[in-house]
Amino acid sequence: MSVPYGEIMKYRGSPELPHIYDVPVYVDIKSVIRSFVGAEDNVLDFGCGKGWVYHDVLLPSGFKGKYVGIDNDPMALALASFPIYANIQDLAKDFKAGDFDTLLMMNSIEHFQTVNEMFTVMVELNKYIDGTILIQTPNSLCFDYMFVDPQHKTFFSYEALYGLVKLLDYDKVQMYRGEGIHQIRKDRYKKEPQRYGHFPDMNEFQKKVCMAMGLDWYGNIVAIGKREPKNEQEK
Repeated sequence: MSVPYGEIMKYRGSPELPHIYDVPVYVDIKSVIRSFVGAEDNVLDFGCGKGWVYHDVLLPSGFKGKYVGIDNDPMALALASFPIYANIQDLAKDFKAGDFDTLLMMNSIEHFQTVNEMFTVMVELNKYIDGTILIQTPNSLCFDYMFVDPQHKTFFSYEALYGLVKLLDYDKVQMYRGEGIHQIRKDRYKKEPQRYGHFPDMNEFQKKVCMAMGLDWYGNIVAIGKREPKNEQEK
């Protein structure tokens, strides 16, 4: 399935989309996830791994809903303590359209070989969602974080990610930026403070230099799309 780039990019420069430097910054992605995932939601986590969101984020906050993962990592399939599927096609055996309240895609879309492959998967996943989608992916304006992993292959700009979520029929989209390279700087500084003394955080002058070059100092962007659940609309 081909990505309809014209539809996705039509929000560039749109007054409804604030400039990337003006969107809220999150300090901890865990708090963002908790604020948008209900305690009794049915959650589908694409690229779940061994389930860090489930174990480290949701369960400690009293999560009681259904949690299902999709990941073809043999380690994840062997160790996961929740239902996990190796591919999307297997979901159809046990679930139908709209069975999940929330779709999580945490740093997964950038690992697809092509953008078209990624878009095809997202359209298929979207059929199962009746509520909220939360996507975190590297910020394409933060080069040193975007390319920190050699397995990163496809990227969406801030504007394109917003347009993608809108195209998937989420009428309310909230954008965030945060974490990423500044945390790597802090980790390096702790290990070798004399060598990386200028890395712990960006000062105001460094931020202005980034802005003048059209770059960003936050490593991740997050798009959260919400729509009124169909079962609520029907009441």
